[in-house]
Amino acid sequence: MSWREELEKLLARTPEGGEIVFIGIGNPLRGDDGIGVWIAERLKSAIRRDDVEVFPIGDRVDLLPRILREREPRLIIFFDAADFGGEAGEVKLMPASEASGRTVSTHDIPIELMLKISGVGAPAYVISVQAASIAFGEKLSQRVLKAGEKILEFLAEKLSANRS
Repeated sequence: MSWREELEKLLARTPEGGEIVFIGIGNPLRGDDGIGVWIAERLKSAIRRDDVEVFPIGDRVDLLPRILREREPRLIIFFDAADFGGEAGEVKLMPASEASGRTVSTHDIPIELMLKISGVGAPAYVISVQAASIAFGEKLSQRVLKAGEKILEFLAEKLSANRS
């Protein structure tokens, strides 16, 4: 099943009430590591729904517990660069518990730990994009940028079509 099919099913079966929270992680100064922030910044501008919140937090995963405690998320989705052995720009959707050790972001604190500290029980997933380079001073590679555009386009369409 493709990431699009998985994500569409996930959004369709998300219960009513509370918010869908999207969080962009990564360091924009380190090439493809910035893709999570790139997606989140653009999604935040594209989506105008009361039940959707988007936070491009960069490498400040220490902010997660406070952000999540202040909301009632029914679903949490992270955007992040990863190294899962795929082709540069390949996209995978995985539970946050499976993403540990696969993300390449420069944040030192695992996402799963921050979720536990927050005490929020909403399901959490990571939309990971296979990075080509995370060298300091690099820009997003073309393949990773194209993947980010596809993710953004897909979510903008699905979240606009499913207005609550």
